Amino acid sequence: MPVGEINTGGYDPVTNASLGAINTVANFAPKPAATSSRRRRTTTSKNGAGYSSGRGSGYSGGGGGGGYSVGATKGGTVTTAAPPPMNPQQFLAKDSTYLNQQKAYQQALADYAAQYQAEIGKYGNEYNASVDKVGQERDTGLSGLKDDYASRGMITSGVYGDAVNKYNTDIDTKLADLLRGKTAYENDLSTSKTNFTKEQQALLDKAKQDALNRQLAGM
Repeated sequence: MPVGEINTGGYDPVTNASLGAINTVANFAPKPAATSSRRRRTTTSKNGAGYSSGRGSGYSGGGGGGGYSVGATKGGTVTTAAPPPMNPQQFLAKDSTYLNQQKAYQQALADYAAQYQAEIGKYGNEYNASVDKVGQERDTGLSGLKDDYASRGMITSGVYGDAVNKYNTDIDTKLADLLRGKTAYENDLSTSKTNFTKEQQALLDKAKQDALNRQLAGM
């Protein structure tokens, strides 16, 4: 019924209530809600929409899901800036594959170095024993020459002196041969150690490059 028209009796078509007096439909028009004098506090709901917590108030921030707070996504998650990419050394320090390879290569170098020192020590002991043996041989040989030439009455002759000199030369040659053998053996060991170290370093460099390639592939 249009506002202002008179309902003459029966019931109110708006409320279905019986009318005891003549009323106008205008009397049943909704009245504006009273505004509270208290300050309304605005919070953020889980879906990011702002709403007023005051009594009788509705959602604020506009329809269709409401407004969003600064730094928040529609799902309510606070957005943060992506961390900067790791530099190569930081990545290598966290790459388990590279770290395991590095550990294996370092262990191989340590094992080889220990074996190298053991071989040097072993050969050194053998060399010293050989030198001592030659020294004893010298003493025994010179003593035998002296007894031999003395028994023949030639101890003061030049022949005896020549025999001694020749014998000492032979013994010195043996000692020199022993030293050359020792030096050559140690040089071979050192060369092998150097080559092994280079090989291990090349493998480690390759493992490092492989790790950095994995970093680039994951970017």
